[in-house]
Amino acid sequence: MKKETIKSIILTVLIITSFLLTWNTWTYQPATREKTDTKLYESIPITNETREFHEVVRPQQLFIHEGDKHYSTLNGTYMNSTWKKMQEWEYSNLKKEEQTFPNEQSFQTWLNGIKEKIELRFFSEIPMFTFQSMLKWEAEITGNLSFDSILLQLDRGSEIQKVYFVSYDKMSVLESSVNNENASNFIEGLFNNKGEFQEYFSIQIGNGKSLYLPEKEVTVEKYQYLTEEVEGRKFRDALFTNPSIVKQDYNRYTDSVRLLDISLSNQTVEYVNTTVRNSNSLIASSLIDKSIVSLNSHGGWTNDFGLFHVNEEEQETTFIMMIKSMPVINSARKPFGPTTISQVWGENELAKYYRPLYELVDNGFQNNSSTLMSGRSVQEMIIGENAKYDMLQIENIFIGYELSNSGNYVNAEPVWCLKMDNGETTIIYEEDKVTGGNANGME
Repeated sequence: MKKETIKSIILTVLIITSFLLTWNTWTYQPATREKTDTKLYESIPITNETREFHEVVRPQQLFIHEGDKHYSTLNGTYMNSTWKKMQEWEYSNLKKEEQTFPNEQSFQTWLNGIKEKIELRFFSEIPMFTFQSMLKWEAEITGNLSFDSILLQLDRGSEIQKVYFVSYDKMSVLESSVNNENASNFIEGLFNNKGEFQEYFSIQIGNGKSLYLPEKEVTVEKYQYLTEEVEGRKFRDALFTNPSIVKQDYNRYTDSVRLLDISLSNQTVEYVNTTVRNSNSLIASSLIDKSIVSLNSHGGWTNDFGLFHVNEEEQETTFIMMIKSMPVINSARKPFGPTTISQVWGENELAKYYRPLYELVDNGFQNNSSTLMSGRSVQEMIIGENAKYDMLQIENIFIGYELSNSGNYVNAEPVWCLKMDNGETTIIYEEDKVTGGNANGME
C-alpha cells in the first residue's frame, strides 16, 4: 500500500474521531445535573384548611334602620345568614358609575331618604371587583370602586330588591338590584325580627357617617380556650421554596435570602423575604386576592379570621381573629400574642408576613358572662370633656374579645374597642372613665 493512501486513511479516521468527540461534548449532559435542575420542591401546608373569599371578606355589623330608630344585635347568626343569602342572589342593573355627593349635607339627605333599610358594615373598604369575583358577577364598572357598607332597602311587596354599595369615606353610592321576590321577602322577614334586637342610638362622626351604640348595658358571654403552638418546622416547610437548604439556629430559619423568626415568648411568627423590593403597584382588590390565595396555599387559617384592614400605600393586608363573629383584640395591658395576620407585598411576592404562633383549640367553653357599660357611657368617654380621642380619626366603635393568659387556658373577655382610620385599635376600659387613662391595643 502506498504511503499516500495510508496517510489519507489515517487523516480520515482522525477527522471522524474529532467530529464524534465534538458532537459528544456539545450534547453531553451529566445525569447529576439533570436530576438537580428538574427536581421540584412542593411546600407542605401548615393545615388543610382553606377559605372561600366570602368567608374571609364579610360584614362586621348588621343594623336595622327605621327612620330615627336603630337596632342591632351581637348575635352573629342574623348577619351571617344574610351575607350567605346574598351570595346566592343574581345582581343586575348595576350602574356603571357611582353617584358622588358634593357635600355631607346632600349625602346625609340621600341616606335619610331611605327610611327603612338593613345595613351591613365592613371593617375595611371592599373593592367592587372583590365582591364581583365572589359572585362571578361580570358587570362593567369604571374605576377602582369600593364600599364599606351595603344598604338593603325595604320595599314591601316588591319583586325587586334594591342594593346600594356605599362608601362613607368617599360619600359615594353604587346602585344595583336583585330581581328576586325571595330576596325581598327575606329582607322583609329580617326587618320584622327587629323586636329581637337591642335599641341603638347614633353618633355623627363626619362625611355623613354615623356610629351606632346600644342604649343600655350589654351582657356578653366570656370563653376559655386551650391553646396549641404550631411547630416552627411547619412554617419552614410551608414558606420556603427549598426547605432542604434552610439552616436553623434555635428558632430562627434562613436560606440566606429569607428569614423566619419564631418567638415562643411572644407567640409570634415573622417572615421576611429580603430579595423582594417595595412596590406600590397592587390595587386593593389584588392585595386581597393574593393574600387569601397565599393563606389558602400554605394553610395559614389556624383559626377563624376576617379581613380587617387594607393599606394600599404600604401594600399591606390585615386579617383579624374572630370568636363567635366578633373580633379578637390584643392589648398592652393583658398581652397574649398577636391576634392578627398581616402580609406586605412587593413586586407580586410576599415580602413580610406576621402572625400568631398559637391557635385556639376546639370551640372553647363558656365561662360566665360580663356586663359592659352602655353606649351612652362610651360616648361620654370618647367625646366628653376629658376625651382623648379625635372623633374625625375614629373609624368604628365595637365590642370585641380581649385575650389574657390564665395558666393552661386563655380567657376571652368582651371589651369595648375603637378602630382608628390608620387601622390601629384601642381598648376602652370602664375604669378609665374614672382614672382618665387608656390602653392601646394592636398596632
